[in-house]
Amino acid sequence: MKKFPLIKQIILFLSVMAVFIMPVYANSAQTFWNGTTSSGAHTQDGECPITVIHETLTYDLGVQPVPGKIDPEHYENSFRAEYTFHNPSDLEVNVLLSFPLGTSPGYMNMDETDDESQYEILVSGKAAPAVIRYTWKPHGNAFSLENDLARLKNEYRSDSFFRPDLTVTEYQYRFHSFSKQFDENANLTVNAIFPDNPAETKIFPRDASAWSTGDGESAQVFERIREESVMTLYCIGKKQEPEFRFYEQTKDRQEDFEAETELLAVNEMTYEEFIHRLEEKPAGMSDLDFYNAMTDMFRYYSADSSILEMYGLSGNVMKWLQYELVFEPDETLVNSVKAPAYPSVDMKFDPPMLGYDYLLSPASSWKEFGTLDIIINTDLFMNKDSLGTFEKTDTGYQTHFESLPDKELSFSLNASENPKRDINNSYFIITALLIIIPLAGIILLILIVLGIVKLLRRKKKKDEI
Repeated sequence: MKKFPLIKQIILFLSVMAVFIMPVYANSAQTFWNGTTSSGAHTQDGECPITVIHETLTYDLGVQPVPGKIDPEHYENSFRAEYTFHNPSDLEVNVLLSFPLGTSPGYMNMDETDDESQYEILVSGKAAPAVIRYTWKPHGNAFSLENDLARLKNEYRSDSFFRPDLTVTEYQYRFHSFSKQFDENANLTVNAIFPDNPAETKIFPRDASAWSTGDGESAQVFERIREESVMTLYCIGKKQEPEFRFYEQTKDRQEDFEAETELLAVNEMTYEEFIHRLEEKPAGMSDLDFYNAMTDMFRYYSADSSILEMYGLSGNVMKWLQYELVFEPDETLVNSVKAPAYPSVDMKFDPPMLGYDYLLSPASSWKEFGTLDIIINTDLFMNKDSLGTFEKTDTGYQTHFESLPDKELSFSLNASENPKRDINNSYFIITALLIIIPLAGIILLILIVLGIVKLLRRKKKKDEI
């Protein structure tokens, strides 16, 4: 193998290291906000005979949203999904349709997108009544027709553990008469220990941390205390009272101490009442949807645990428009749904990059699906799209499909035809210098050592002569 002279090896090494120098963006403020992913109308009726002859999906995008400066009442960006439905049967068919609106965008609160006037349902050109429904949606999870539609229920969710009338017992304990004197900075903890049996009982600590061994041994709650501290615990299901351990956490060990435990109160309530104590129901959400969303959250995080984990509904709620269509035998109806279009906003580009997503694949759940037109009315430039078939028009972009495409719709728009990545060169230079200067010092030291070694070798050869 050919050997490089030392100086070439050094240059090569510096070049390789330069590849790993990462750009630093102009500031540490938030640079990306999630948008809303939408999809088409769906039915929960198992054997629905209705077919889709044609769908026209139209985006009207004239505004570049700026996070923090959006007025929900006057927001103009929207999309409209218009369906031509047909009932091929010789029977009257009533269909309850659910149109997913996704989660709220990262730059708006849930209540800012809940105004029903922002949405429009038309059937054969006439306005039709609709209601906004809510389901729990784990933050960041992609839309799943099977999983998300199953959460949209018209009755209170019940399973082998959770049900509305399940008994919940609230215990309030006071701790006092500590066996030792502690200074005000002492780290004192009470450890409440329960049997670990998630099929019978789940423990909810109001203001404490907790964990479950998961092996049937114990479920434990930990809370910082002082003299006269009060601890509130909830047992969901079978009543359980804990054993208590008290200890001081020092730098390198736990030192137990004794304390008196006084049971101040025992209150019983139903699981449905308990849910309303835990979190205030968002405005506009029905009791049914609130109950089911909270229960689905508990099932997701605590199905196999004796500890009931709660992360709140904020940012974890998906909205739906629900409405009903009635078809006469062999009738064709034109139905459209209009809703605000909230893009993701990527501020790392100059100008900012706007991303829109619409799930097409769930439409395959209809008995038959015909043709599809997608129209994007905008003055902005299309930066990229997932379908790769859009053509430029006088009003924006459009594409046509003779059948449902096998990809989801995703496209990005920008006010510039050639947007630039917003990178702060000064930070880039500083980062580069922080890497290169130490390396240069190391290399200089190596060169000095090699030079000394070389001189010593020459001197040795001269001495031998």
